[in-house]
Amino acid sequence: KVKSEEKKESNQMAIGEGEFNLPFPKYVRNELRARPLSPDFGHSEMKYAYPTDEAALIDDAKVTVLCDIVLGKNETVEMIMSFDISDHSFTSVGAQELADRLLPALRGGSMSMFKMFNISGNAIGDDGLKDILQALKGYELEELKLRECKLTIEAAKYLIEAVPTMKRLKTLYLGYNDDELRTACEKDEKWQELMSKEGLMIDWTSRF
Repeated sequence: KVKSEEKKESNQMAIGEGEFNLPFPKYVRNELRARPLSPDFGHSEMKYAYPTDEAALIDDAKVTVLCDIVLGKNETVEMIMSFDISDHSFTSVGAQELADRLLPALRGGSMSMFKMFNISGNAIGDDGLKDILQALKGYELEELKLRECKLTIEAAKYLIEAVPTMKRLKTLYLGYNDDELRTACEKDEKWQELMSKEGLMIDWTSRF
């Protein structure tokens, strides 16, 4: 009972004069927390996967709290293999917060451990994508998911510049964004070189 109360209290984060509950990730295992924080923890991989029910949706304000929870007092975070905050409700403002705080912390830790980043289903737009990709340059990601992010033709230049720096990228998901984005990318010579790269799949059609 004591542990249950401690967990509930730790999930309550003050914002302004009110409070809201921000669930811990479904699966957590890193240096900040030696023990699992969820009863259904049972994976060997180190994952953050946030639920997407309406009460738990992460908007721009909650992205700040999310970063506070994940980082704690640390400047770097070790042993995170994947981070999934897809289908929430943050915008370019939340994306900038992730780019400024969370992603540099992952780079400062065991960068080679961080393999998957999923922010699909958040309306980050072209400006948010620019910030995220700038922070991800040089990362050894294998999978990057950017479906339904309200990306337009303007996002093409950011993708064309950043994606070639991710040398180990195997899958890039870009479905359900503006159709002109795909057209602009596929006309570019650098993008055509990417398309010919062995082992890289760029998915323009999948929704999930």
